[in-house]
Formats: sequence, C-alpha cells, structure tokens
Amino acid sequence: MLSTGIRFEAALMAGFSLEITAADDLADPRVAYMLHEMGEETRHSRAFARVVGAIEPTATDPFRHGVIGRIADRMMRWTINSPSVLYTFVLAGEEIPDLLQKIASEHPDTDPLLASVNRYHRQEEARHLAFARMHLPELWARAGTIERARVRHAVPLGIAQLFSAFVHPGVYETIGLPGMKTWREVNKTPNRLALRYAATRGVLDALLDGGVIERGSIPKGWRKLCAVDQQGTPLPDAPTVDQFVSVA
Repeated sequence: MLSTGIRFEAALMAGFSLEITAADDLADPRVAYMLHEMGEETRHSRAFARVVGAIEPTATDPFRHGVIGRIADRMMRWTINSPSVLYTFVLAGEEIPDLLQKIASEHPDTDPLLASVNRYHRQEEARHLAFARMHLPELWARAGTIERARVRHAVPLGIAQLFSAFVHPGVYETIGLPGMKTWREVNKTPNRLALRYAATRGVLDALLDGGVIERGSIPKGWRKLCAVDQQGTPLPDAPTVDQFVSVA
C-alpha cells in the first residue's frame, strides 16, 4: 500500500505541475495551494519510503511488470492528462488509504512506526481532500464530452482495480499461498468488499455534491463500486465495515 501511495502521489504531483504550467494567473490561490500540497506530498512519500525500507518487504508485485505493468503505465499517463479524471482518482487515492490507515493505526498489533506514519498522513490528507472536492466542479465545468464519459463510466472500474491492487498477489505468496488465486478470492470476501464500499462512497458523495453525477441517474459502474442504488443510498444487504472492525 505504501509503495502504491508513493507512485500515486508522484502522479498527483505531475498532474498539478501540468495544471500550473497552463495557468494564466500564477498568483491564483489555487496555484499556491497546489505548490504547498506538493511539498507535503514529497514529505509523505519520504515517510512511506522510510517505512518500506524499515520493513524490507520481500513480496514481488506481479502488476508492476509485463503486459499489465505497461497497461498500468499508459493508464497513469492518460489520467495525468485528464484533469477531471485525475481529481476523481485523487479523491479515491485519498479516501481509500484514509480508511485503511485509520484501521491500522488504531489496531494494537500495528508496528509503532507504521502507526505514527499513518496518523501523520491522515492529518494532512484531510486538507487535500477538501481541496480536491472544491476544485473538481471547476474542472468539470471545462471538461469535454469524452472526459466526462470517462469519469462517469471508466473511472469506477479503475478505482476498483486501484483498491484491489493495494494488497497485490505477491503478498500472499510470501506465506506460501497461491498468489493470484488467493488474491482473487480475498477480494470477493464480505470484509474486503465492506472496506471497498466504505472507502469509495466518500468519492461518490463528492461527485454528487459537485454536480458531476446526479442522484437518480448514478451510472451502473459507480453503483456497483459503492454498492448503492440510483439515489446513492447504500444497498441494505451490502456488508458494512462495522461488522468486521471497530471504526470510531
């Protein structure tokens, strides 16, 4: 998850940099905030890298190589160059780790260094989420037909993949389990689905509040990703996080 975070934050900073190069008014408070956020993101990435170095993980991520890796790289470049798509992924890239890090930081068996990094990251990311929610409607107003279609129909599929890739198949191989088979089965379990639903509903709420998606006509991909109905109401039979962990 931390390695994914480093790469995701690098993509975020690349998107910010492109937006700044095209800005007409470099004294705009939005530009100042983006520069400020990039400074914070580099600190986050350094903190993540420190934890990765301390843990010395042995798992090999199969999604970083071969055809899947090349497709992922292309998707990342496509995302960086589509502002509305990028900011929707920013919301997902903040909401998903926020929930996972909250649970991890409060668990008594979590390594103290990891717990402290999680708490530190969550404190600063709260501001980043607020900025993304504020700025996305402005970008949406300038988005073209194709970019809007991507946000409504392609992005939920990408977010589902992002969530499932936070714990990649190589992790299970380190404890002697078949990697890909176990990974597929784990992502179907009620507790993993509950985490996905809880983490991604915040993204959908931001899109609804920003006028990107309208209640009553939520696209199928978003309904499936978040387990909600056309109005954005959680499905009654969908598993919930509090059934498996205590989240204050």
